Amino acid sequence: MANILPVEKQLEVIHLLVEGNSIATVNRITGVHRMTISRLVRRMGEACKEFLNREMQDLVLGHVQIDELFTYVRKKRYNRTGDEIDADRIGEFMLFIAFDEETKLVPIHLVGRRKGKVAKRFLRDLASRLRIPKPHESDDHAFVDGNYHPVLRISTDGYQPYKEAVHEAFSPYVEYGQLQKKTTGRGKNRKTKIRRQIFFGEDTPEAISTSLVERNNATLRLFIRPLVRKTLAFSKKLENLQALTALYMAHYNYCRIHRTLKTTPAVAANIAGKPFKLRELYDHIRQCAPELVWG
Repeated sequence: MANILPVEKQLEVIHLLVEGNSIATVNRITGVHRMTISRLVRRMGEACKEFLNREMQDLVLGHVQIDELFTYVRKKRYNRTGDEIDADRIGEFMLFIAFDEETKLVPIHLVGRRKGKVAKRFLRDLASRLRIPKPHESDDHAFVDGNYHPVLRISTDGYQPYKEAVHEAFSPYVEYGQLQKKTTGRGKNRKTKIRRQIFFGEDTPEAISTSLVERNNATLRLFIRPLVRKTLAFSKKLENLQALTALYMAHYNYCRIHRTLKTTPAVAANIAGKPFKLRELYDHIRQCAPELVWG
């Protein structure tokens, strides 16, 4: 019979991980072997991914702010020797984040390279989760300029591939603008110039903002240990980074009480009836992918 970690011990490990502890720290606190923790993270992360893909559907969002966080796996690009057999799975990666301004929900995230094709995949996935009209060809007359209304507002930074990606995924159902920052000088002479540019829709420049998603980035770096800068807890495997990120996002959306909302983002977005306890989230994930949790 397989030697499976008791459920209460699994919950203790998961709780410590989503509160910003590294695998080594969890090992010292709980006594659970590091390899056992890594296997649990990967199983739970895969199950959380399945759970989020199932639950984050038919969403009604208002203003979605999008940003990316830098991180790396094993080593940075300039330290690569060129003969690694898994070179495509090491080096610099970005955590793409979509953050709803009103509900604080993170409907989708993606760990990938900072490339245009990754941004397009990210935006297409976001669009597939929203309640967007899907007209038949016979209804084309109703979707000429002036006959439809955008159902979503999106703000991003100045990363250029976003413009084409947003157009492919949402047009004509989106109001989209970019907030570009340019910093000059150092110390007391440091100045930041902000430029807001509208690409789609009739939005106002003042409505374009990425402040909340950037503030959420600080929270992510606090509670997802591999994202902390200048730390020895950086991810050694891409699978571990993806799994731990999915685990945190499930816990954030369904269990963590947001101070502004006084409830969880999932409740605010009407995709959960009440805030989940960690054990309740664990049970839901078990039902979604039992073989991954208990195998």
